[in-house]
Order: sequence, then structure tokens, then C-alpha cells
Amino acid sequence: MPDHHRGSADTLTDVLADAGAICGNGVLVNEYGQTSLPGISALGDCAWHPNRYAASELTRLESVQNATDQAKTVASDIVGNPSPYAAVPWFSSDQYDAKLKTAGLAADDDLVVRPGDDPGSFTVVRLQAGQVTAVECINSPADFAIAKKLVEAGTIADPAVVADPEVTLRAIYEASRSSQFDALKPVLSIA
Repeated sequence: MPDHHRGSADTLTDVLADAGAICGNGVLVNEYGQTSLPGISALGDCAWHPNRYAASELTRLESVQNATDQAKTVASDIVGNPSPYAAVPWFSSDQYDAKLKTAGLAADDDLVVRPGDDPGSFTVVRLQAGQVTAVECINSPADFAIAKKLVEAGTIADPAVVADPEVTLRAIYEASRSSQFDALKPVLSIA
């Protein structure tokens, strides 16, 4: 492929569409990164893939994490050890003094804002019917450290407990995993 075609997801999508691949918002792939063309896989920015963390059934993610994780999925499939793509999407960006880190995919969910330990730090936890769907952290590394686990586990959390700065997200995760989430309510005087 000529050099001027490298690096552009839209151009790669066009090339695969011209070859007969099913395309929409990118090249349609299954959970193993396989396109509709036999023996051809796609990953990264051009891959329109099933993702259980997305609000819609299919999504296209343009991030280093997604490309890296999808590459592992495709490589495993190529060597005969298929494992479906199931990574929690996460993103990171430094914007001057702000370090933004997110886990999960934001949708039209209920928002709970948790104050951070330092000025200029906070965390937004997104809940859908009480289930953690995404966590967005600004200068809150401790919250981000547990965010992927909260999303991956589909943790159910009471918004009042999530909002309480005295209760860490790690405590919420551990309590939900040990079926002792209700044990936090009396301690915090929550009905």
C-alpha cells in the first residue's frame, strides 16, 4: 500500500469497503476482529466492533488502548487461540494541569460527582439503574485505579454512597464483590 494511505482510518475503511467488506461507521468486525472478508481482520480506529460497554451494540473507538487490546485479540485469533475482545475502554489525556482519565463509555446516565482530595480534583461516576457504566476522573488517580474494575464488574451502587467522600470507590467495589454492600448503609446512616 502506498505510504499516503497509511494511518488514515477512513482511507483504510474505504480500501476494505472497495474489497467488499461490510462497512458502516468503520469496518464491521466481530468480537475477534474478523471482517466479513475471509482471512481479513481489522482493528483500532477503523474497526466498528461489538462492545458490551457501549450504549449501542456497535461502536468505533479511537484510542491507543483500544488498538492495543484489539491487536492482542486479533493476534490470538490468527494463532488459533481465539479470545473475544472484552476490554473496558479507557482513555487518558493531560490538559495543562488537569489529568483526565476515564474508564467505560459515557452515555445518557445518572451522574454522581465526588469531590477530590485536592483542589481541582473530582470524579464523575455514571450510573444506569444503579450500575456503574463509566468513571471520569480529573486529578483523581486513586479513583481511576479502581474505575476499570467498577465498570467491568457492572458494580451496583447506591448513588448516595457513591457521592459520600468518606467512602472510597475501592470500598464500594470491595463491598459489592463480597455481597456486603448493604453493610455500608447503616454505618453511613443511609436508609
